[in-house]
Amino acid sequence: MDLKNKIIYFSDLDDTLFQTKRKSEEGVYKATNTNNNQKSSYYTKAQKRFLNHILLDKTSLLIPVTARTKLQFERTHLFQNKLTPVYVNYYGGCITINGEISTEYENLIRPSLKIALEVSEKILSEYKNKSKKEIEIINVDQFYQVINSDSVKDFEYISNLFSKSETKFEIYKNEKTITILPSIINKKKAVEYLCKILDPRITIGLGDSKSDLDFLNICDFNVISKIGELNKIINGKY
Repeated sequence: MDLKNKIIYFSDLDDTLFQTKRKSEEGVYKATNTNNNQKSSYYTKAQKRFLNHILLDKTSLLIPVTARTKLQFERTHLFQNKLTPVYVNYYGGCITINGEISTEYENLIRPSLKIALEVSEKILSEYKNKSKKEIEIINVDQFYQVINSDSVKDFEYISNLFSKSETKFEIYKNEKTITILPSIINKKKAVEYLCKILDPRITIGLGDSKSDLDFLNICDFNVISKIGELNKIINGKY
């Protein structure tokens, strides 16, 4: 399949192209297969039609740009049905093209990422030693760290610690976890790299959160999901 000179849709997945029933009861078509009682995600009729429109158009190419890990992405309908020859996961840390991880892209970010992870581990070790409670720190496939905490105080304290580091990080909080992401990893960098090698006709970005903003802003057009924090910010609900 020729991947060059396409209309490329760079799309976040969770809460953009599909979501759990809790976030939208309109979900009809299953979008993920899950294990261990994890909640499945679903396409609404509109999302499914939109997806099919892209996939059936030979001039278009859908490229997922997701925070999902390798295993998480492999649970999606998109992966299992081989609908996306190119995809980006780990917040932009890894690019796969026709089933092969891009070693060129990996070589661009891996040296700086290794240093950043060493800095992050040191800061988190100090934080863990000072904390009076049990803290679980998960290293996600040597890309970033996640802390299982829903505490706003933990988030603020950790954000303050990392703000003092010369090595730059982005700190994200969702309902149950805090993610410490080295700034060398970002969706914008991955999208810029793919635009360089694929030379698209037009780029259209789809997303729902603050972590999507950088890559959305470099696309020719962007679409904000009605589910997610960006839509809430735009409508003054956040």
